[in-house]
Amino acid sequence: MTRRFVSGFVVKVGESLISWKSKKQNTVSRSSAEAKYRSMANVVAEIVWLIGLYKELKVELELPVRLFCDSKAALQIVANPIYH
Repeated sequence: MTRRFVSGFVVKVGESLISWKSKKQNTVSRSSAEAKYRSMANVVAEIVWLIGLYKELKVELELPVRLFCDSKAALQIVANPIYH
């Protein structure tokens, strides 16, 4: 009824689940691609925070971190530098 997208993510290190979240987005998106793009931005912020935490704890991480998304349209938005 609210037309807001429910986004979610999981963050794993190896086979261990480190962080997860499922939340209704604050804004109404014009398309599902835009909603998925916003969701990807949220998970990137979480990953950046976790990388900083791991560096403080002196834990070695394999960089770059891989991010998976099931929306081809959102991935095309990310890959196109004109949108940034």
